Amino acid sequence: MKDFENKLQQFEDISNKLSSEDISLNESLELFEKGNKIYFDLKKILDEAENKILTLEGNEFIENEDIKFE
Repeated sequence: MKDFENKLQQFEDISNKLSSEDISLNESLELFEKGNKIYFDLKKILDEAENKILTLEGNEFIENEDIKFE
């Protein structure tokens, strides 16, 4: 989870720098590229977490289906 938190902080820092008027066009483009890569890294982490949750929920559903209530 530290990796996610670190990447999120980097993404926020880049976003704040891009909001600044004191950067050149070249620096803006470099920051945008870095931010875009970090965005996809974060999305991958979140997608993997979502898939894990869905898998766990699916396993729980299957296990609970075997229980017969009378």
